Amino acid sequence: MWGHQMSSRSLRSLDHQATSELAKKAKVRLKRFDGGSIPAPMLAKVLALVELNMKGFYGASWNSAEKLKELSHPEMCLLVRCCGLKLHAMIAFRIEYEMTVKIAYIYEIQVAEEARGDGWGSQLIEEVERSGRSAGACGIMLTVHKRNKRAIHFYMSRQGFEISPISPSRCAPPTLLHTCDYEVMQLIWNMEAKQKLIEQGDTARRQLYVEALEEGSLRIRLTMSRSSVTGKRRRTSDSVAHRM
Repeated sequence: MWGHQMSSRSLRSLDHQATSELAKKAKVRLKRFDGGSIPAPMLAKVLALVELNMKGFYGASWNSAEKLKELSHPEMCLLVRCCGLKLHAMIAFRIEYEMTVKIAYIYEIQVAEEARGDGWGSQLIEEVERSGRSAGACGIMLTVHKRNKRAIHFYMSRQGFEISPISPSRCAPPTLLHTCDYEVMQLIWNMEAKQKLIEQGDTARRQLYVEALEEGSLRIRLTMSRSSVTGKRRRTSDSVAHRM
């Protein structure tokens, strides 16, 4: 009898929780703004959220005017989730070409601290994927600061993103790599496009290494050693990535 009462209480508790969640979702609405049509008051909220979450990563290079110009671009699409008058989450993306691959490029995705853990980030990325597929894009790409470990984990572990072959960590020589504080990430659903990006990454890597050698910023150290198996001499370089 007591067990039955506990079960009923649990069911009532779960029912109340589900009802509360539905009520919460009902108050939250998704709005889409295309072609720079976002109203000034909403744009101000978007900019404020981006600055709150990202200024620490940008440091002295943060520029509100440049970010505002970027968000207001005629080809930019913004999706925002609001609860009442409060902005809880936003994503800004454009359909464009990365080299020769048509993609949906995410410029910003931000979630307010009080709304984290509710799945808004995942839902916004799903919306971008739907928009990208409808527009004939081959995937999604974005840039993330290397120090933003939480975001990198979110993209790779929960959304299926990977580091793009055109990201600096994949193709820049050591002399340039330390100046790049970001990774390019991708979620590509078209295998032909994925192969193109791999080839473009290989081309970029070769070009960057050649330029670094010509500028004298990359020095190759030749070491002579004898193989215990063949007895032939081999050449090694300071960078494993240089061996292509």
